[in-house]
Amino acid sequence: MVLTKLQPKKIYRLCSVCGMSSGDDWCPRCGTGLVGDVKTLIIKDGNLRGGFSQIPNVILRNPEIGTTEKCVYCLLLSYAWQDAECFPGQDTLAEHLGCTRKTISRALAALRDHKLVSWKRRGLGKVNVYYIEKLDNGYVPRQTNDRGHSF
Repeated sequence: MVLTKLQPKKIYRLCSVCGMSSGDDWCPRCGTGLVGDVKTLIIKDGNLRGGFSQIPNVILRNPEIGTTEKCVYCLLLSYAWQDAECFPGQDTLAEHLGCTRKTISRALAALRDHKLVSWKRRGLGKVNVYYIEKLDNGYVPRQTNDRGHSF
């Protein structure tokens, strides 16, 4: 006789904000907490429900990386967190940051020099495939304490 452990039945609830069914404690679409029938987090701003981006502090606080490069890095991260593959072209990156394609090209080159990103060309008329590199792949940030002083 083989005994198997019964798994508890997953309870699905409808999100009261967007109506999506979820078996988790939060709604994956809008981020509303679903503990029982009590909402634990309500994002009132529909723009924030579309997601947000984070940038690692070792990059954010590194004065050797320019503001534009940090913005381009963060924008690439925002594409990387999407469910499906995304191949943003330099024109799209420039449009989303409100700058020129040349500015994007310079920022990407600087990020490549810092060993934070790399890319592979796919051919004439096709957008590049960008790779967000591991931070331990040669990128050595200058260490700072909580007050921003180097050590």
